[in-house]
Parts: sequence; structure tokens; C-alpha cells
Amino acid sequence: MDQDSVEHYRRLLDGASYLREALCVTYASGVDGPGLIRAFGGDPAATMSRQDLGDRLREYRYTEVPAALLVAEIGTWQIGLEVNGYQGSRTEVLRRAAAGGKALSVYWNVNATNALRYAVGGRTRFGFDMSRPADRNGPDAADIDAYLTDLSFGHGGDADWRAAGLAFAERVTGVRLPVDFPAWDMPGVLLDEVPEDLVPQGDEDHAELQDAIIQQVIATPTLDKIPAIAAFRARLIAQDAGLVDEPAVREAMESLALGHLPRPELRAALTALSDHYFQRSRTMTGWRSADLFRQGHAVSDFIDAAFDRATSGGGYPFRNADLQRQADVLSRCASPAASDARLGPGV
Repeated sequence: MDQDSVEHYRRLLDGASYLREALCVTYASGVDGPGLIRAFGGDPAATMSRQDLGDRLREYRYTEVPAALLVAEIGTWQIGLEVNGYQGSRTEVLRRAAAGGKALSVYWNVNATNALRYAVGGRTRFGFDMSRPADRNGPDAADIDAYLTDLSFGHGGDADWRAAGLAFAERVTGVRLPVDFPAWDMPGVLLDEVPEDLVPQGDEDHAELQDAIIQQVIATPTLDKIPAIAAFRARLIAQDAGLVDEPAVREAMESLALGHLPRPELRAALTALSDHYFQRSRTMTGWRSADLFRQGHAVSDFIDAAFDRATSGGGYPFRNADLQRQADVLSRCASPAASDARLGPGV
């Protein structure tokens, strides 16, 4: 492979210039067309012609257009094309597509947000931002230099990182997308979004996630777990920010530990405590000011979790990585729990 590959994909993108704004191409081996559709959250029995899919999508308001996938086969690989979509870039989808083989996705949007990811046997192996290919992640991240040789990623000079990303995909998969590929009459399908993984890949065996409450929430993330999620989050915030010795925080935590909401009067006391930290931060400089500002946000988020049962973060960034991991997993579990609430009883 050489620069001819990059020039090939420049011609492909220039021939369908709308794809330079937003595109996701997913390559998958070890799966057939229906299997790829299922990996994306679609129903193979609901496929339709490309024209019919376009007609269906035009029925929706712009902000309500559902995800959609076009599918083609090139050699032994299934190719998923998302015009102005991104589902294939999600690790949850890519790992499903690679469950019986390999899968790679190349994605970008109109804001130049982008990702190139590769998975094998249901596990992500590497990924990188195409504007910064040296900044990679994943267990195989150090082993891809040969695939990057002579590819002009980034934004300088004559670089065309979009074409380079597709050329990189060709080097890994051996599949060259024909110049007229974007115009192929491929079958398509509307997608239901694949749920986010409750526990990110690589975090499954972390000791801090073996806590009994976290394991119960992961096992059944339903509406009845929302109070426990919020109470656990409140405790994590108090621990990380060093608030456990504050009387109002301690009393609120004791109530939450018993499964009760704190008495309403404590909200005013905690709000005053948050204001106190913010005011003190304005009288300080350097790290002390930043630390007090952080504690002010911590108390504010603690109030949201303790009284309003908020289960996702506000302005408080955790300092302890283990506590952050617990908070992140609980927040992921809260989404299906909230969906359970929207569905209502008996659904």
C-alpha cells in the first residue's frame, strides 16, 4: 500500500462531498449481513431498499431522525455505511460486530470529532483520534506503526486525515472501497440504539466494582435501584471531597444509609455550606482556591444526589480514580433504570 490508496479515497470523498461532513464506515468479518444488522440494533426482517429508507427518514423532523444503516458485502467482509451517523464508532456496537471475528470503524462528524477503532473477538484492541494518531489507546495500540507508515493524519500541509483513515482501514482489512461505493444501491434498516455497556471493557475485574450494592445494581438496573444509586453517589462525593466530617453531610449520609431521604431542613444547611466554600475560594489564590471551589461543587452535587436522587454528575470532578470508576458505572446503570421508569408498570 502507498499514497495511491490515500488518493483513491480522496477521489471517493470528493465524488460524494457530503461524506466529508459526517460518515461512519464499519468493516466486519466473521458475520453475515443479518448478523451485522443485529449488532447495530436493527431487525434484518425490516430491511428495505435505499430509496425506501430515504423516504422513511424524510418523514421525521430533523432532531428526531433515527439512526439508520446501509449494508454491503465486499469479499468476506460486511460493510456498514452510516451517512451522518455514528453507531459503528461506539464500542458497544463494534464489539458486537466483532463477536465472531474482526471489526473496524472509521468515523467523523461535521465538527471534526472522529475515531478509528478496531475490535477482535468482541474486545476492542486499539483506537485513536485521526488528528492525533500518536495518542492511541487499547492493548494493541503499540503494534500498529506499520499500518500508519506514510499516511498523512493531522491537519498540517497536504494532510487529508479522512482519506488517510479509510486508507488505514484498507491496510488492516484488505478491503478497498470502490470509488462509486457511496452510490451503491444497498439495502438499509432503521436502528434501535444498542444500550451502553454498564461496565466498560477492562473494568470488569476491578475490586472497587465488586461492592455488593454495585453488583446488585449492575445485575438489575431497574427503577427501584435509583435511591441506592443516588445514595451511593452522595457517599462517594463526600468521601472524595473530604466532607464526611461536616455535621450536615454526616447527618444526611446517616439518613441515606437507612434508606430515608434527609430531613428537608438539611438542604438549607448544605446550601449554606456550599456557598461558604465558594465564598472562601474567592478570597484565596492558587491550589487552595481551586480546592475550596471543588468542595463547593461537591456539596452542590451532594445535595442533588441526596435530596433529588440525581444519579449523574454535575460540576464535581472526582480526584480518586477508583471512586470515579464507581460513580461512572452507577451513572451508566441509572440510564436503563430511568428507562424502566418511563416504560411504566407491566411493560
